Amino acid sequence: MRILASAFLALCLATPALAQEWSPSRPVRFIVPWSAGGSTDAIGRAVGARMQETLGQPVIVENRPGANAQVGTDVAAKAAPDGMTMTVIELPHAVAPAVVAHLPYDMQRDFTPVAMLGASPLILFGGAGPGRARDAAVVGARSAGGYAGPGDRAPAQGSARRAGSPAG
Repeated sequence: MRILASAFLALCLATPALAQEWSPSRPVRFIVPWSAGGSTDAIGRAVGARMQETLGQPVIVENRPGANAQVGTDVAAKAAPDGMTMTVIELPHAVAPAVVAHLPYDMQRDFTPVAMLGASPLILFGGAGPGRARDAAVVGARSAGGYAGPGDRAPAQGSARRAGSPAG
């Protein structure tokens, strides 16, 4: 009987919430917190174009790069919470609270997830030569002056540094 009651409760809790009708009264602002021409910009523009077709309302894609996506993300966080401003959230946003002391926004408080647009792997590559283990690759990177990556405080850089810490 407990199993049946638990299953019924789980089924009741799993019912979808009733969506509120939303019809934009002005252009939708779609902030891409990265430079124009990159993969996130291309995805943002494709999604913006599709939103414009679906809504019948202009969607303005606005690139606001800087500080590893913090500039554009802050602009989106400070926008009115009326659904007229959207942004792209990705890996740096998940890592930033752990590596940046004072973010100007709070990911959980200031944003509401709408849709998952895709997934991207984070992969550590090592040299292809024989016997090149992970630790040897880390030692080699350190002797070459550190990590070469997409920029200061970037998630890949922080991950590579944390992965390399056991190597001394």
